[in-house]
Amino acid sequence: MDQASVNRLICAVRQTNGMLQILDAEKENASITLGELQGKFHSQYGIDPSAKDFAFYNQHQFLTSLLAYLCMPSEKFYEKLPEIKIDSLAPGWGAQGLFFSGSLKGLVRHLRNAISHGHLSVSPELIFEFRDRNSVVVFNHLSLHKFCQALAYWCLTKDVALTKL
Repeated sequence: MDQASVNRLICAVRQTNGMLQILDAEKENASITLGELQGKFHSQYGIDPSAKDFAFYNQHQFLTSLLAYLCMPSEKFYEKLPEIKIDSLAPGWGAQGLFFSGSLKGLVRHLRNAISHGHLSVSPELIFEFRDRNSVVVFNHLSLHKFCQALAYWCLTKDVALTKL
C-alpha cells in the first residue's frame, strides 16, 4: 500500500472507532436521537456520517464485511460454491460488467487472496481494485455492496440464485 492508501485506511478506522465511542458514551441515554449522534460525530470529524457516499465509512464497512465473509472462514468453507460463470449470476450479485472470466468460486478465491495479502486499493470515488497475481478485479461501491449482500446470503443459505434476497 502506498502512503495515501495507508492514510485513508487509518482515517477510516479512526472515524469508525470515533462513532463507536460516541455510541458507547451515549448508550444509557435513552432520549438521544440519531440526529444528535450524527451532530456529535460531525463536530468531532467535520463531516456528516449520513452524507451520501461518505467514503471513509463505506471503505471501512466493505473491507470489514469482506474480511468477515471471505478471509475468516477457512478456504474449505467455499468448496461448496458452484463453478457458475460470472456472467450467468443473478443480477443481485452485482457482477454485471466485471472483467473476470472465471467462475464465482474463482472470483471469491481472487478477492480472498487480494484481501488477505493487502493487494487492494480504494479510490476516493469508491472504486475498489482487488489484485491477485497478474489479474485485477474492479468493483464500484454499488456493485460491491450487492456482492457483499449476495455473498452473505449465500453463506447463510447456499442459494446462489438469491431467490429470497
